[in-house]
Amino acid sequence: MDLSIANYASSTVSVFLGYGNGSFKTEMIIPTSATPVYIVANDFNRDGKMDFAVVHNTISSLGVSLGLENGSFDTQLNFPICNKSYGIAVGDFNGDNVLDLAVANNYWTNVGVLLGYGNGLFRPQTTIGTGMFPTLLRVADFNHDNHLDFAVANWANNSVGVHLGCGDGSFRAGKTFSTSANPWGLAIGDFNGDNSMDLVTTNCGDNTMSVLLNYGDGTFRPQTTYAIGDCSYEVAVGDLNGDTYIDIIIIGTYSAYMSVFLGYGNGSFATAITFITDLNPLSLTVHDFNEDGRLDIATSHNGGTVNIFLNTC
Repeated sequence: MDLSIANYASSTVSVFLGYGNGSFKTEMIIPTSATPVYIVANDFNRDGKMDFAVVHNTISSLGVSLGLENGSFDTQLNFPICNKSYGIAVGDFNGDNVLDLAVANNYWTNVGVLLGYGNGLFRPQTTIGTGMFPTLLRVADFNHDNHLDFAVANWANNSVGVHLGCGDGSFRAGKTFSTSANPWGLAIGDFNGDNSMDLVTTNCGDNTMSVLLNYGDGTFRPQTTYAIGDCSYEVAVGDLNGDTYIDIIIIGTYSAYMSVFLGYGNGSFATAITFITDLNPLSLTVHDFNEDGRLDIATSHNGGTVNIFLNTC
């Protein structure tokens, strides 16, 4: 498993190719157009090689870099979106077996959807209105109709909006569900074992996280909140201790720690277990970096470091 990190200040992406044992090759630096903030990796041109897409925060573009045979990347392709954008997600929104992209256009209070052609190119964005200042978004089938939907954290409205997909690349108007103050991070997982995707937001206005359980039709129960101690720009989920229940991982963005909330499998979570990180963790991801069948964690930091936490459970 490899790692890719968006470097805002240097307008680059760092790619670390993994050895499969939890260690990584020397950093490969890929130039981008300007100020990348969020990144997703997938095979956008169906050639079997991993590509990545980044959101450029200060210019009105989304950049796609296609992977080459030697592990490097081709010159970035740029597609117009709104400026001041943040989160990005990938999925097949129109059922043509081609990957599409969705971007949270924060300042413009909408999500832009770019349908893919399957060759690494994308159609012009169509926009779907959201709550005020959307930050991160996630994609799943929330209502079991076999069409992908998206959820988006609405920072200024203290809510998460759920937009059900029609299966043709369009989406219904969003239904909003209350969170605590200023949600930023957002993740999805089945927290209570009912085969429906639930939501968790991290809320920077009061340093909490909100867990919202899905009724199964794309509507959600009132939030349950947990104190997390700091603003967390990212939140991730996964079964870290092998009990088949989904756990939640947050970071202390203005501090130097990561916390794990072990799930009970009924939608509730244990008291946090905290681990020290380098200062100011900004993002995290969960994968099996050493191929031992257990999920590990990587955090990236404002000072230019990456911490790898290998799972010993």
